[in-house]
Amino acid sequence: MRPPASPPVSQPAPGAGPAPEFSRPVRVSELGSEGTTLTQKADSTERAALARRFGVAAVGRMSFEAKIRPAGDGWRVEGTARARVTQPCVVTLEEIAQEIEEPFSRLYLPGVEPAGIGDIAPDEDEDPPEPLGTRLDPAEIATEAVALAIDPYPRAPGAEFAGVGQDAAEDEAGEKKKPFSALAALRERMERGEES
Repeated sequence: MRPPASPPVSQPAPGAGPAPEFSRPVRVSELGSEGTTLTQKADSTERAALARRFGVAAVGRMSFEAKIRPAGDGWRVEGTARARVTQPCVVTLEEIAQEIEEPFSRLYLPGVEPAGIGDIAPDEDEDPPEPLGTRLDPAEIATEAVALAIDPYPRAPGAEFAGVGQDAAEDEAGEKKKPFSALAALRERMERGEES
């Protein structure tokens, strides 16, 4: 009797959670002493899934170039992610595109515990090493880099909020408004018996 087949490389192991929207895993056991280089693009189905993950209207393009190379006892995955995302302007709701080109670099080492949020120093140039498993997925790393680079408040050129900023804090004469001036005026009218 043959043993059960292991899941294909592109499928997550049972109990590993949902599969990434854009995945190009590489088995560590199949890497040569020099590592490997990959250049990949997301197809239309993957881009639609990425748009849902990112919370944007569309992902028109998503690709990466990556080099997986030996680093001490582990492996380093580094490269560049490129994407074009479309989302509505926060002022006008007009659809606008953002071009993203984001470098990434991750170090994977055996025997390393996953870093908690308290282990990451904001002033460090590099993230702490991650645990080395049986596969590395440069597409997921590229996806995370793009997700962090998306503008959370996209604004069309020249779009401004009316009445926000200096205009809201000053009256027509350019004098600063007091935060409770409207309440003071209401109180005065009430004391005089005027209706609001």
